[in-house]
Amino acid sequence: MAKFEEIIERYSETKPYNPFDFLLTKEEMSEYLNQAFLDDGPAVFVTALGHVAKAKGITQLAADTVLNRESLYKALPGKT
Repeated sequence: MAKFEEIIERYSETKPYNPFDFLLTKEEMSEYLNQAFLDDGPAVFVTALGHVAKAKGITQLAADTVLNRESLYKALPGKT
């Protein structure tokens, strides 16, 4: 395969949505949570909470809240 074709193939693939790419500031995280809260499904907010927690760092969250890190991973979904 030619070099050009390899480049086109590599960059033409779509990738799944990853909220971590967009949760860079406190304002973005806050807006993300606000929008999730407005959704009718409570699972949407819980998943968004998991995304924000993982974006900030579960280890830091565990230290700040005196909660077990493993328990936080189980309680907060948000796979990416």
